[in-house]
This record gives sequence, C-alpha cells and structure tokens, in this order.
Amino acid sequence: MAALLELIRSTLLRADPKGIYFILGACAAVFLLVRGRGKEMRALGLYSVIAIALFFLPPTAYLAMKFMRKGDVYWRYLWLIPTVELLAAAATELITISSKRMVQVLTAVVLAAGLILGGSNLYRAGAFEKSTGREKLSLMTMQTYHAIEDNIAATGNTYAHLAAPQTVSSQLREVTSDVTLFTGRILNIEPIKTYNPKWYRNLVVLYGAKTDDEHKVVRSLKKQRCNYILMYSRVNCDEDLSAKGYEVILRGEDWNLWYNPEVQPKAKKE
Repeated sequence: MAALLELIRSTLLRADPKGIYFILGACAAVFLLVRGRGKEMRALGLYSVIAIALFFLPPTAYLAMKFMRKGDVYWRYLWLIPTVELLAAAATELITISSKRMVQVLTAVVLAAGLILGGSNLYRAGAFEKSTGREKLSLMTMQTYHAIEDNIAATGNTYAHLAAPQTVSSQLREVTSDVTLFTGRILNIEPIKTYNPKWYRNLVVLYGAKTDDEHKVVRSLKKQRCNYILMYSRVNCDEDLSAKGYEVILRGEDWNLWYNPEVQPKAKKE
C-alpha cells in the first residue's frame, strides 16, 4: 500500500509540481458537474470527476504498477483528464452564468487577468528555441536518434533505454517511440529534490550542470538498465563509463553517446 501511495504522490508531483493546474482542473470538473448547463457540460464534468477519483485509488495504481513498467509511466494516466477543456468550459460557464452584461464583462476581465498573471511567456520561458533544421529539433537530438537507429540495425538489439540531457529527452519522443527515456518528460527537475534527492543528483549531473568527481551517476544509470548514455564531455565521466563496459558510438562537439551491449532489460517473472 505504501508503494502505491508513493506512486500516486510522485506521479502527481512529476506532472504538476505545484499542483495548481490539477487543483484548478478538479474544481472546474466539480463545477461543471454541479452547475453546468446542458448535458454536454455535465457529462464532461462527470467524466473528469470519475477520472480524477480513479487516479487516486490504490487499485488503479496497483494495475499500473503491475502492467505499466512498474508504474514509471503512470503519469500518462493524467492525459485522460482534459484539463485545458475543463478550464475553458468552466470559464465559459462562469462568464455566461449571469444574464447581466456588466457581470459577464467583469468575470471575463478577472479570468483574463488571472491567466495573464499566472501564465508564462512562451518565448521567455524557454518553450521555443531556434531550430537547427527543418525537423525543428536540435542537431544533437537528430544525431542521437540516427546513431541509436543505426546501432539497433547493426547489432539487432532492439532494447534501447537512453539516459540523456534534457535537450534531447524533451525532443526525442517527437521522432521515435522505440527509445525509452530515463528522464521521461521531465522539464523541471527542482521539485524532485524534495522527495528523491538521489534521483535529483543523478539528473543534475546528467543534464551537465556540474562535474561529478565520484562518478556515482554512471553506476546508478547502469543499475537502472540504461544501455545508452548521452553525456556532456565536461561532466568528466568518460573514464568511468569505459570501466563500466560502455563504448562510444557517436562523438559530438562537446558530448559523447555511449552504448553497453551487456545491459539488458530486467527479466520478467514467470
């Protein structure tokens, strides 16, 4: 039970570290269920309330733990909750709940102000960056993708579990689903520091933010069955990677892609 509750808690933290969007979405779902006008609005609220409730139920987490790679992709369950649609529908209902034009205008102004003050500028928040090619992905991402594909073709080993900096992790899923990622889709690693310090330390080193003189991160990544590791040269883990059985299959300007054919997925229990 403790493991299931931790899975639920950690999943929510990974998906929404501050919990703001989840809380707003839950409130919008309840509002539409209770005060929604029209069967479509109430149906959206009912569906969302049920989906949110199921997310917090240990039996649901148990099924994920058993059948979804130990639950490490349980965060995908949250895709079933249409948060954007919920907020848009609830806002529309709030604006039109009164027949008085002045009240509608004031409600719209308040909601718009909240959106402006609580949101982030997409260009300043790092959501956009200059593309290096027509694929709209970084050169490092494309080179990594092609190197892994070529290595799979050459070795016949289709198992590909990659540990990579955020630049690649956040983009690689756009071109392939064959490669699983150690970091998932984590964009902000700071919240991890509070509930999993060891994992946070590994991610900091992996993202190339600092040098790791003790090289513990490499041992950890191998233990977690990462047979591909993309590491910045400045992290100074090259010697330890070679000692752990990894070999360079691609050299970049300031990074190397390592591969260990002996690292295999955990055998499934009969």
